[in-house]
Amino acid sequence: MFDYLLTKEQLEIRDEVREFVKWAPKQWILDMDADKIKFPKEFLREAGRRNLMGCRYPREYHKAKAARLTRDHEGDASEADAQEEKIYQ
Repeated sequence: MFDYLLTKEQLEIRDEVREFVKWAPKQWILDMDADKIKFPKEFLREAGRRNLMGCRYPREYHKAKAARLTRDHEGDASEADAQEEKIYQ
């Protein structure tokens, strides 16, 4: 409808979510929307597998770097730096 307002990345995420919803049984979607059921484990697992859970961070903010950013304010960044070095080798 207003696709021209979305970036390429936003369009890709929209398309990924559409494919995921097509995968899920229609009754699950209807029941979750009506608060008849909570999110089934299979639904959450598949959403996680498709990287649709939580926030998406750019590659440069990988786990180790995020840990380093968190630890920096605590003054213990050396361990996180070592982890990051292992990951990016």
